[in-house]
Amino acid sequence: MILTGTGMMKIATAPQAPVVQCFTSNSTWLCCTGAVCIEVVAIGAGGAGGNGGNAPAALCNSTGGGGGGGGGVSICVFTTGFGSSQSITVGSALDSCFGTLLVANKGSNGANGTTNIAPNNYAAGGAGGAGNFLSGSCGGLSGQSAANPANGGAGAGGTQAPAGGGGGGSSRYTGALWRCGAGGAGGVPSPTTICGITLGNGGDGGKTFPPTGGGAGCSYGGGGGAGGAGCAGSGGQSGAAGAPGIIKVTQYFS
Repeated sequence: MILTGTGMMKIATAPQAPVVQCFTSNSTWLCCTGAVCIEVVAIGAGGAGGNGGNAPAALCNSTGGGGGGGGGVSICVFTTGFGSSQSITVGSALDSCFGTLLVANKGSNGANGTTNIAPNNYAAGGAGGAGNFLSGSCGGLSGQSAANPANGGAGAGGTQAPAGGGGGGSSRYTGALWRCGAGGAGGVPSPTTICGITLGNGGDGGKTFPPTGGGAGCSYGGGGGAGGAGCAGSGGQSGAAGAPGIIKVTQYFS
């Protein structure tokens, strides 16, 4: 476009396109010359699912682990103070940090299941990591055999973004009958994307009889599923890891 001024002609130039960078491991962010503001989106890693409780040979009142919490989400636009570089901390089982300017906490790990003849005991799910603006979801509770003695089912993962993992199935011994539950389904985040980043689903919780381990958290920040409880004399299974975090930095120019 040609603009006319006081006796001269000026040619208007298009502004520089934004520069977008995504970090999935520890690194250093470098500011481009001419950047006037930046947008930082950080997602913390999901928490790990808890392990399922063991089952003695003669008894089977044990609980699955709690699902891991979804990672926290933080979003901020900086117009000053971001400097020429910032350290990046991001990865598995870590808070996601943009220097000291922005933090998205990792999800908490789910509690391990218990081995106990009391049917009302259960292991709580891990709490979601708290973000500066948006918070991660809670993980699912483990199955509680007293709530559903027919199968000792497990609690499902959360639906906030990113989602927590499902709880592991519980087991219960009544007379000569073992009642062994399926694991809870991992949560599905809503919305499933934010600022172009796919948010993580929670991993499914492990079942019992025979006991299985939990499913890993998916994409970015999903909580790990919990392990199923032991049943009929078997040991409980392991919970799975949460998905790693990510940091996205967009630089804008005048």
